[in-house]
Amino acid sequence: MLYRAPRHVEILLLLLCWFDYHVRGEEYLVNSEKCKIPSHEPFNNETIGLWFPETYKSCVSKPLLTRVKKINNKATLHIEEHLLPLYGKNVVCCLANILREVDDEFPDDKIRWSECKLFKQNVALESNAVIVFCRDESGEEVYKNTHYVIKKTEKTKPKNNKNLPPISVLFIVIDSVSRLNFIRTMPKSRNYLAENGFVEMKGYNKIDDNTFPNFVALLTGLNKQQTREIHCTGRKIDELNNCPMIWYNFSSAGYATAYGEDWGTISTFNFFKKGFTKAPTDFYLRPYVLASEAIGTIPLKGAPYCAGPETSAERQLDAALDFAKTFKHFPYFGVFWMNTFSHQALNTPHRFDEKIRQFFTNLKAEGVLDDSVVILLSDHGIRLDPTIRRTTTGWFEERLPMNLISVPKWFRNRFPSEFNNLKLNSDKMTTTYDLYMTLQHILNLSFPDYKISPSSACPKCASLFNQIPPRTCSEAGVPQEWCTCIGHLLYLNPTDPIVSEGTQFVLDHIKSELTYYNYSQTCHDLQLFRVKKAALSERSEIQGKKYLFINFVATPFAEFIVTLLYQFEQERTQRKFILLLDPIRLDKGNNSCIPLSSISPYCNCKDEKNTKKTTPSV
Repeated sequence: MLYRAPRHVEILLLLLCWFDYHVRGEEYLVNSEKCKIPSHEPFNNETIGLWFPETYKSCVSKPLLTRVKKINNKATLHIEEHLLPLYGKNVVCCLANILREVDDEFPDDKIRWSECKLFKQNVALESNAVIVFCRDESGEEVYKNTHYVIKKTEKTKPKNNKNLPPISVLFIVIDSVSRLNFIRTMPKSRNYLAENGFVEMKGYNKIDDNTFPNFVALLTGLNKQQTREIHCTGRKIDELNNCPMIWYNFSSAGYATAYGEDWGTISTFNFFKKGFTKAPTDFYLRPYVLASEAIGTIPLKGAPYCAGPETSAERQLDAALDFAKTFKHFPYFGVFWMNTFSHQALNTPHRFDEKIRQFFTNLKAEGVLDDSVVILLSDHGIRLDPTIRRTTTGWFEERLPMNLISVPKWFRNRFPSEFNNLKLNSDKMTTTYDLYMTLQHILNLSFPDYKISPSSACPKCASLFNQIPPRTCSEAGVPQEWCTCIGHLLYLNPTDPIVSEGTQFVLDHIKSELTYYNYSQTCHDLQLFRVKKAALSERSEIQGKKYLFINFVATPFAEFIVTLLYQFEQERTQRKFILLLDPIRLDKGNNSCIPLSSISPYCNCKDEKNTKKTTPSV
């Protein structure tokens, strides 16, 4: 006779099974024998006090005087005549085309505009980017704005609907937003994407520090060292035009291409770089962005939040929607990048939560989600806000940007195996190189003759439409300093000998660097004041070593956070440390007595009165 447990025991066992699956199962974002990425609550003990809402701000109090109408690929700029009394008496307007001005030294940084021609009521647009000026009867300038319009190009051919239509791709990139901070600051947008079938790549791991190497890896499959080897760094004229960017592959296949970023100064290919000599895509928004900034910006937390009477980010969103609508029945590849509401601080993305949700609502209403692969992406988590960087949660967030992917219903029906693999890979550790392979896979599905080439930086990386096996960071092309497959963190007592010795190791390194570069007499010798926080990782893929995190304060005042590899040799009762990354300075400090370089954060100037300001060295 079989024993049957009492009903209350059965319920308890079921609850325990549920707890084990739902609670322990959520202990890790990625849980394999080769990679364990811990799952963090967005509002945990480390971050709950750092979050506060920030509201959207308009750039002007008056409604815009001009707007663009487009019918059958013909665009017209209209004056909203009913608004003219708000701007003055007898207002007259003129229109000029924004032109790219290439010179030998700065091929991507200069613009001009054509002769400004008067018009009444409306005027046909012959250029993609235009600028409008309006004056009242006294001659005072009362309104100025820029506009960008997408029109079909001559090379564009309709999709072949008899067989397989080429698969279009639209990237919407919000700089410096981790997966967790997207949950925190943009809940409306995230919920809308979840309701509309976007697949979230939970273990998406960046492959380098800042924007340039991560974006180039996405476009070329190359790492930073490889871009140097093939002269693809952008430090010299014409270098970037010769880089094997994948948008050239799409262009060769007959796709219309577009690329824009909303902050001219720090654009990926222009920040301490020469930029493009020739426009890299059919629609290149940089001249439009530079002109928009030229008519006046309103900064917010150090970013040009407003460019003219409109927010810089909404200009990109409007162009992205126009691009996707215009080429809905044609093959296209577009990247539209926003920095100005997300790059500088942890909570500023919240300002645009409703705007981003509305943008994707518009994409759906226009049928774009039923037509194209749409990817909402970030390059990395927040790097500039010191509040989150003091936390171990922030350490993971910096390395785990958001990545959400939508594929149209017809794609799911035509390629059920590929779509199922995408969903399965949601719980895998994936990288920028996998996304590069995915773009090639899309070209191959669209044109079977297209030959997929492996990523040079990660030959074993695969398309997200293929099954990705369990793997280590090394196997996925992720250097150890950016690897998140380290399990949970064990917090240590700040007075633990491991912590004390690790901190002294870092201070000795700082002193050694300042001595090597002959600044030991210029900068104070830093001494430990106190350790604020320290933690040891559960694991690493390097046998016998673990990650050691230390947040400490030195005197004269300097606060650092540092990541070390720690190894203990029992035979010698000796601890070994390896510096994974340069110590990160969290306070502003006073280092103006030395040139800005990689060692500047190590310096507190001895003579504060006679410090000299220097130009950043590249």
